[in-house]
Amino acid sequence: SDSESASQLGTGQHLKMFRQIDLDMESGPLFAPPLESFKERVLEDIFGKNVHYWQPQEKILEELEQILAHPPKCLNARERETLGIRRKMFEDPVGNGIVVNLRSGG
Repeated sequence: SDSESASQLGTGQHLKMFRQIDLDMESGPLFAPPLESFKERVLEDIFGKNVHYWQPQEKILEELEQILAHPPKCLNARERETLGIRRKMFEDPVGNGIVVNLRSGG
């Protein structure tokens, strides 16, 4: 059986991680490559094709709105645009084939 993990998008953790990446980037270029790699994993957890989401739609939309309202410096224009598109997709998760609210028993 192949085990799937569910994203915790909607708990505020993704925003926290982006903010931490911003802080760490300020310490200089030494850690830029691993931080960039970490950022890609956080984004993949938001955009991933086969990612399912533990939290309900409202909480997910709330966190994405917080990220988009004050975008972290580590996100480039394309990533911010993609986040905006993904946010719109969460307005109709079923229509967009997105599984949300697994915590309720899915």
